Amino acid sequence: MEKAPKIFKGNTMDAVFLVLLVIVGVLMIVAYRKDHSLPVLGMISGMKSLLPIIPILVVSFILSGMLRVLIPEELISNWIGGESNFRGILTGTVAGIITPGGPFVSLPIALTLINTGAAIGPVVAYVTAWATIGLFRIPFEIAIVGPKFAAIKFVSSLLLAPIAGYIASLVFKQAP
Repeated sequence: MEKAPKIFKGNTMDAVFLVLLVIVGVLMIVAYRKDHSLPVLGMISGMKSLLPIIPILVVSFILSGMLRVLIPEELISNWIGGESNFRGILTGTVAGIITPGGPFVSLPIALTLINTGAAIGPVVAYVTAWATIGLFRIPFEIAIVGPKFAAIKFVSSLLLAPIAGYIASLVFKQAP
């Protein structure tokens, strides 16, 4: 079973956290210099934005954990592992299309897939399809930009996700 490429290992989250911490620190200094009350107001505003998301985060990470313990690694390997070829990329694309919710849902699922033996191509196809197509966004797109634009965007995105998965497979030398 192929494991995830090196890019997904290590302390990536630590580095992201440190960069964000530095940015927040700089912004707090700038805000404090502008008005001493602004850093506190900024933190309160941020916490008000966080509170509604906490339940979604908790449920999403539990979902991700449940998928990890319930879906056998052999199934992941067969359907979207290194030997799944282009079928795996198409499977990832379809899974991305039908996954509801925001990045707090799809990205933990993508990480779970990577950690349970999925190849990079199907996972990139999954995330690309989720981000560009999203079955549950289609009614909103039709209502806002019209059916013709929504159809053109759907078809082009439907082509984009498998292409992105294939390119990722080539880049990480896991070509289908």
